[in-house]
Amino acid sequence: MLNVKKINVSDFSKGNVADMQKLARSLNPFFDSIQQVLNKGLTVSEHLPFEYLYFDVTVDANGTPLANLKLPISLTNVKGMLIIKAEASGSFPTANPFISFTIDKNIATISKVLGLPANVNFKMTVMVLS
Repeated sequence: MLNVKKINVSDFSKGNVADMQKLARSLNPFFDSIQQVLNKGLTVSEHLPFEYLYFDVTVDANGTPLANLKLPISLTNVKGMLIIKAEASGSFPTANPFISFTIDKNIATISKVLGLPANVNFKMTVMVLS
């Protein structure tokens, strides 16, 4: 647990109190924020540009979707997609699922979903990261 030392006006000479008060008002809230971040205070939903996609997919033996899969996204500068959940009744991924995709004009076209068994419908939850 990190404890950040803050500016304490009483630590300074009386001639500097007014300046230290101004400085403390500016810097102490910043120090509080830094302390919160460094003490595991970051949350994905508040600090990372992302959105969730939810879709159903069935793939062939090569991981190619059997149906054309084009999904609208609102983010720009997409860096990647993380599969958060892949659910199917009585079936499970055979490996860590991975998505191959392209983006054109805010439409993500899914070309491969690897790691899923063929001919099984999966409900996917995917995090798109920007």
